[in-house]
Amino acid sequence: MRLFGLLLALFGESEIFSQDLVFGCIASNGPPYYLGSITNLEGGIFYDIAWAVARKLGVKARFVEIPRRRLEEKLHEGAYNIIPIFHPDWSEFPNRLIFSPPLVEERNVLIAPPEYAEKILGLDNLHGKTIGGIRGYIYNPIFQKGVEEGLYAREDVSDHRTNFEKLLLGRIDGFIIPDLIADYKFKTNPPYRQLKIAPYILSDQYIHWAFSIQNRPFADQVSQALQELLDQGEIGRILSRYR
Repeated sequence: MRLFGLLLALFGESEIFSQDLVFGCIASNGPPYYLGSITNLEGGIFYDIAWAVARKLGVKARFVEIPRRRLEEKLHEGAYNIIPIFHPDWSEFPNRLIFSPPLVEERNVLIAPPEYAEKILGLDNLHGKTIGGIRGYIYNPIFQKGVEEGLYAREDVSDHRTNFEKLLLGRIDGFIIPDLIADYKFKTNPPYRQLKIAPYILSDQYIHWAFSIQNRPFADQVSQALQELLDQGEIGRILSRYR
Protein backbone atom coordinates (compact mmCIF):
# COMPACT_ATOMS: atom_id res chain seq x y z
CA MET A 1 0.00 0.00 0.00
CA ARG A 2 2.98 2.37 0.63
CA LEU A 3 4.20 1.79 -2.94
CA PHE A 4 0.67 2.32 -4.27
CA GLY A 5 0.46 5.63 -2.38
CA LEU A 6 3.79 6.78 -3.85
CA LEU A 7 2.73 5.89 -7.39
CA LEU A 8 -0.60 7.56 -6.82
CA ALA A 9 1.10 10.78 -5.77
CA LEU A 10 3.39 10.72 -8.81
CA PHE A 11 1.02 9.63 -11.56
CA GLY A 12 -2.57 9.77 -10.28
CA GLU A 13 -5.07 6.92 -10.03
CA SER A 14 -6.01 6.76 -13.70
CA GLU A 15 -2.43 6.06 -14.83
CA ILE A 16 -1.75 3.09 -12.54
CA PHE A 17 -5.20 1.49 -12.34
CA SER A 18 -6.17 -0.29 -15.54
CA GLN A 19 -8.58 -3.05 -14.49
CA ASP A 20 -12.19 -2.27 -15.46
CA LEU A 21 -14.88 -2.66 -12.83
CA VAL A 22 -17.02 -5.64 -13.84
CA PHE A 23 -20.09 -6.18 -11.65
CA GLY A 24 -22.00 -9.43 -11.18
CA CYS A 25 -25.63 -8.40 -10.78
CA ILE A 26 -28.87 -10.15 -9.86
CA ALA A 27 -31.85 -9.00 -11.91
CA SER A 28 -34.32 -9.40 -9.03
CA ASN A 29 -32.77 -6.49 -7.12
CA GLY A 30 -34.31 -4.06 -9.61
CA PRO A 31 -35.15 -0.37 -9.05
CA PRO A 32 -33.91 1.77 -7.42
CA TYR A 33 -30.74 -0.34 -7.17
CA TYR A 34 -30.73 -0.77 -10.97
CA LEU A 35 -32.87 0.98 -13.57
CA GLY A 36 -33.34 -0.99 -16.78
CA SER A 37 -32.16 -4.46 -17.67
CA ILE A 38 -28.75 -5.52 -16.37
CA THR A 39 -27.32 -5.58 -19.90
CA ASN A 40 -28.76 -2.14 -20.71
CA LEU A 41 -28.81 -0.12 -17.48
CA GLU A 42 -29.97 3.48 -17.46
CA GLY A 43 -29.25 4.39 -13.85
CA GLY A 44 -29.90 3.30 -10.28
CA ILE A 45 -28.14 3.61 -6.92
CA PHE A 46 -25.44 1.02 -7.54
CA TYR A 47 -25.08 1.91 -11.21
CA ASP A 48 -24.34 5.51 -10.22
CA ILE A 49 -21.93 4.47 -7.45
CA ALA A 50 -20.17 2.11 -9.87
CA TRP A 51 -19.61 4.84 -12.43
CA ALA A 52 -18.52 7.35 -9.77
CA VAL A 53 -15.76 4.93 -8.72
CA ALA A 54 -14.89 4.08 -12.33
CA ARG A 55 -14.46 7.77 -13.22
CA LYS A 56 -12.32 8.29 -10.14
CA LEU A 57 -10.04 5.42 -11.16
CA GLY A 58 -10.05 6.26 -14.87
CA VAL A 59 -11.58 2.96 -16.01
CA LYS A 60 -14.93 1.69 -17.29
CA ALA A 61 -17.80 -0.02 -15.46
CA ARG A 62 -19.50 -3.06 -16.97
CA PHE A 63 -22.41 -5.14 -15.71
CA VAL A 64 -23.22 -8.82 -16.24
CA GLU A 65 -26.28 -10.73 -15.06
CA ILE A 66 -25.61 -13.73 -12.83
CA PRO A 67 -28.00 -16.21 -11.13
CA ARG A 68 -27.99 -15.64 -7.38
CA ARG A 69 -26.92 -19.20 -6.56
CA ARG A 70 -23.77 -18.87 -8.70
CA LEU A 71 -22.83 -15.36 -7.56
CA GLU A 72 -19.79 -16.23 -5.44
CA GLU A 73 -18.72 -19.14 -7.63
CA LYS A 74 -18.51 -16.92 -10.73
CA LEU A 75 -16.67 -14.20 -8.78
CA HIS A 76 -13.91 -16.63 -7.81
CA GLU A 77 -13.78 -17.97 -11.38
CA GLY A 78 -13.08 -14.44 -12.62
CA ALA A 79 -16.29 -13.91 -14.61
CA TYR A 80 -16.42 -10.46 -12.94
CA ASN A 81 -14.52 -8.79 -10.12
CA ILE A 82 -17.17 -7.17 -7.89
CA ILE A 83 -20.48 -8.17 -6.31
CA PRO A 84 -22.10 -4.75 -5.76
CA ILE A 85 -24.91 -5.72 -3.36
CA PHE A 86 -23.68 -8.08 -0.66
CA HIS A 87 -23.22 -8.65 3.07
CA PRO A 88 -20.97 -11.09 4.99
CA ASP A 89 -24.00 -12.88 6.48
CA TRP A 90 -25.19 -13.79 2.98
CA SER A 91 -22.09 -15.82 2.17
CA GLU A 92 -21.44 -19.48 2.90
CA PHE A 93 -17.69 -18.77 2.87
CA PRO A 94 -17.15 -15.11 3.92
CA ASN A 95 -13.47 -15.83 4.63
CA ARG A 96 -12.99 -16.18 0.86
CA LEU A 97 -14.21 -12.63 0.29
CA ILE A 98 -12.98 -9.10 0.90
CA PHE A 99 -15.63 -6.50 1.73
CA SER A 100 -15.64 -2.79 0.99
CA PRO A 101 -16.57 -0.19 3.60
CA PRO A 102 -20.32 -0.22 4.37
CA LEU A 103 -22.10 1.79 1.68
CA VAL A 104 -25.89 1.77 1.98
CA GLU A 105 -28.12 0.91 4.94
CA GLU A 106 -30.85 -1.57 4.05
CA ARG A 107 -33.76 -2.76 6.20
CA ASN A 108 -35.81 -5.82 5.31
CA VAL A 109 -39.44 -4.94 6.06
CA LEU A 110 -42.82 -6.61 5.61
CA ILE A 111 -45.58 -5.27 3.36
CA ALA A 112 -49.20 -6.30 3.97
CA PRO A 113 -52.75 -4.95 3.69
CA PRO A 114 -53.13 -2.01 6.15
CA GLU A 115 -55.42 -3.80 8.61
CA TYR A 116 -52.90 -6.65 8.97
CA ALA A 117 -49.67 -4.65 8.57
CA GLU A 118 -50.31 -2.53 11.67
CA LYS A 119 -50.57 -5.73 13.76
CA ILE A 120 -47.16 -7.11 12.69
CA LEU A 121 -45.01 -6.20 15.69
CA GLY A 122 -42.93 -9.39 15.69
CA LEU A 123 -42.58 -12.84 14.17
CA ASP A 124 -45.36 -14.19 16.39
CA ASN A 125 -47.80 -12.15 14.31
CA LEU A 126 -46.86 -14.19 11.21
CA HIS A 127 -48.09 -17.51 12.61
CA GLY A 128 -50.40 -19.31 10.21
CA LYS A 129 -49.66 -16.87 7.39
CA THR A 130 -48.01 -17.22 3.97
CA ILE A 131 -45.17 -14.74 3.50
CA GLY A 132 -43.64 -13.98 0.13
CA GLY A 133 -39.89 -13.86 -0.42
CA ILE A 134 -37.37 -13.79 -3.24
CA ARG A 135 -35.96 -17.09 -4.46
CA GLY A 136 -32.43 -17.67 -3.17
CA TYR A 137 -32.48 -14.80 -0.66
CA ILE A 138 -31.13 -15.42 2.84
CA TYR A 139 -33.36 -13.76 5.43
CA ASN A 140 -33.21 -13.38 9.20
CA PRO A 141 -32.29 -16.86 10.56
CA ILE A 142 -34.97 -16.60 13.28
CA PHE A 143 -37.57 -15.98 10.57
CA GLN A 144 -36.26 -18.95 8.60
CA LYS A 145 -36.39 -21.17 11.69
CA GLY A 146 -40.11 -20.38 11.98
CA VAL A 147 -40.57 -21.48 8.36
CA GLU A 148 -38.76 -24.76 9.03
CA GLU A 149 -40.90 -25.37 12.13
CA GLY A 150 -44.09 -24.80 10.14
CA LEU A 151 -45.19 -21.72 12.11
CA TYR A 152 -45.74 -19.86 8.84
CA ALA A 153 -45.01 -20.52 5.17
CA ARG A 154 -42.47 -18.84 2.90
CA GLU A 155 -43.48 -18.69 -0.77
CA ASP A 156 -40.76 -17.43 -3.10
CA VAL A 157 -40.90 -15.72 -6.49
CA SER A 158 -38.25 -14.29 -8.80
CA ASP A 159 -38.90 -10.54 -8.32
CA HIS A 160 -40.58 -8.01 -6.03
CA ARG A 161 -43.18 -6.94 -8.61
CA THR A 162 -44.65 -10.44 -8.54
CA ASN A 163 -45.01 -10.30 -4.77
CA PHE A 164 -46.85 -6.98 -5.00
CA GLU A 165 -49.26 -8.46 -7.55
CA LYS A 166 -49.80 -11.66 -5.54
CA LEU A 167 -50.55 -9.66 -2.41
CA LEU A 168 -53.04 -7.43 -4.22
CA LEU A 169 -54.78 -10.58 -5.46
CA GLY A 170 -54.87 -12.06 -1.95
CA ARG A 171 -52.64 -15.01 -2.80
CA ILE A 172 -50.21 -14.28 0.06
CA ASP A 173 -50.64 -12.50 3.40
CA GLY A 174 -47.54 -10.31 3.16
CA PHE A 175 -44.02 -10.29 1.77
CA ILE A 176 -40.46 -9.26 2.62
CA ILE A 177 -38.73 -6.46 0.75
CA PRO A 178 -35.82 -4.03 1.33
CA ASP A 179 -37.11 -0.65 2.48
CA LEU A 180 -35.36 1.29 -0.30
CA ILE A 181 -37.06 -0.85 -2.93
CA ALA A 182 -40.42 -0.62 -1.14
CA ASP A 183 -40.25 3.18 -0.97
CA TYR A 184 -39.37 3.39 -4.66
CA LYS A 185 -42.21 1.03 -5.63
CA PHE A 186 -44.74 3.10 -3.68
CA LYS A 187 -43.39 6.28 -5.26
CA THR A 188 -43.62 5.00 -8.83
CA ASN A 189 -46.67 2.65 -8.69
CA PRO A 190 -49.81 4.34 -7.25
CA PRO A 191 -51.87 1.08 -7.05
CA TYR A 192 -49.34 -0.31 -4.58
CA ARG A 193 -50.07 2.50 -2.12
CA GLN A 194 -53.14 0.66 -0.82
CA LEU A 195 -50.63 -1.63 0.93
CA LYS A 196 -48.56 -0.69 3.96
CA ILE A 197 -45.15 -1.33 5.51
CA ALA A 198 -45.46 -3.07 8.89
CA PRO A 199 -43.76 -1.57 11.99
CA TYR A 200 -41.66 -4.71 12.50
CA ILE A 201 -38.19 -4.67 10.89
CA LEU A 202 -37.04 -8.16 9.96
CA SER A 203 -33.36 -7.21 9.67
CA ASP A 204 -31.12 -4.17 9.37
CA GLN A 205 -27.76 -4.31 7.62
CA TYR A 206 -25.33 -2.32 5.49
CA ILE A 207 -24.67 -3.24 1.88
CA HIS A 208 -21.04 -3.73 0.83
CA TRP A 209 -19.19 -4.47 -2.37
CA ALA A 210 -17.54 -7.91 -2.26
CA PHE A 211 -14.32 -9.03 -3.96
CA SER A 212 -12.56 -12.36 -4.24
CA ILE A 213 -9.73 -12.79 -1.74
CA GLN A 214 -7.59 -13.72 -4.75
CA ASN A 215 -7.87 -10.11 -5.94
CA ARG A 216 -6.71 -8.20 -2.86
CA PRO A 217 -4.71 -5.34 -4.51
CA PHE A 218 -7.70 -4.56 -6.73
CA ALA A 219 -10.10 -4.76 -3.74
CA ASP A 220 -7.91 -2.43 -1.66
CA GLN A 221 -7.72 0.19 -4.41
CA VAL A 222 -11.44 0.13 -5.18
CA SER A 223 -12.32 0.25 -1.46
CA GLN A 224 -10.05 3.27 -1.03
CA ALA A 225 -11.89 5.06 -3.85
CA LEU A 226 -15.25 4.15 -2.27
CA GLN A 227 -14.14 5.48 1.12
CA GLU A 228 -13.11 8.78 -0.47
CA LEU A 229 -16.53 9.08 -2.13
CA LEU A 230 -18.19 8.36 1.22
CA ASP A 231 -16.05 10.97 2.97
CA GLN A 232 -16.86 13.53 0.27
CA GLY A 233 -20.61 12.89 0.62
CA GLU A 234 -20.96 11.73 -2.98
CA ILE A 235 -22.64 8.42 -2.12
CA GLY A 236 -25.11 10.26 0.11
CA ARG A 237 -25.94 12.57 -2.79
CA ILE A 238 -26.51 9.56 -5.07
CA LEU A 239 -28.89 8.02 -2.52
CA SER A 240 -30.85 11.25 -2.20
CA ARG A 241 -31.67 11.17 -5.92
CA TYR A 242 -33.64 7.94 -5.48
CA ARG A 243 -35.52 8.66 -2.23
